[in-house]
Amino acid sequence: MEIVDRRENALLKRVEIEFIIRHENQPTPTRKSMTEWLNKLEPGSKKELVVLKDVTTRFGRAQTTGIGLIYQDAHALSVEPKYVHDKLSTLNPAAEGSNEDEGGESSE
Repeated sequence: MEIVDRRENALLKRVEIEFIIRHENQPTPTRKSMTEWLNKLEPGSKKELVVLKDVTTRFGRAQTTGIGLIYQDAHALSVEPKYVHDKLSTLNPAAEGSNEDEGGESSE
């Protein structure tokens, strides 16, 4: 994973990371694996407070780009729309108390 840009947004209490993942001779990374990578980048962050946006893989290129938003707390995360919270609950079933499967790729 290559970090293109890292910004701290104090107003929204989050860190915004723009990234590129080169995955030659490997499958396209899952949202779950990208969330785990972003979680490791910020010490003290929680996996359930990491949001992925604008994740795209170009046809014919082994490259995925996206933006990761790492929030400081659950209250700061409340600025995200409901569909983002729904997506997070399926990626982090332990946080919601259900045992649903990840479901593979998203339908962005």
